[in-house]
Amino acid sequence: MAEKRARNYSAEYQRRNQLAQQRGFKNYGQQRRYTEFTGIPAQYVQAPSETFYIPSPRYNYDDYQKGQDRALDAFLRKAKEKDMDPVEAYDRYMRRANGQLLSRGRLKALEMEVFDIGEDETLWY
Repeated sequence: MAEKRARNYSAEYQRRNQLAQQRGFKNYGQQRRYTEFTGIPAQYVQAPSETFYIPSPRYNYDDYQKGQDRALDAFLRKAKEKDMDPVEAYDRYMRRANGQLLSRGRLKALEMEVFDIGEDETLWY
C-alpha cells in the first residue's frame, strides 16, 4: 500500500505567490482579495495597471464625527488638501487603526503611504 506523502504548505504558498506575481499582483493575498471583489477566476486575471482601491464595508464615513479623534481630523484635512475623496481617506485611516487610535509613528507611515509624500512633508502631531 502506498504511503501518503505529507503536504508541503510552504512550497504551495510560495507557488501561489509566484503565480500572483506573474499576474501583476504583489502577493497571493492581494490577488485573492481582487478576485473575491470582481468575481473573475484567478487564471483569467491580470492586475490593473493603476492602483485599485476596494472600500471596506466595515467602516462608514457617515459614522464620522469631528472632534472624537484629533489624528483622524488632521488626516482628513490632509486628504482634502491633497484632493483625495474623504470617504476613501476615512476608510484607509480606519482600516489601519482597526477602529482604535493610531500612534504618531503609524499615522506618519500611513500619510507617507497614502499621499505618496516624504517624511518631511508629513504633519507634526
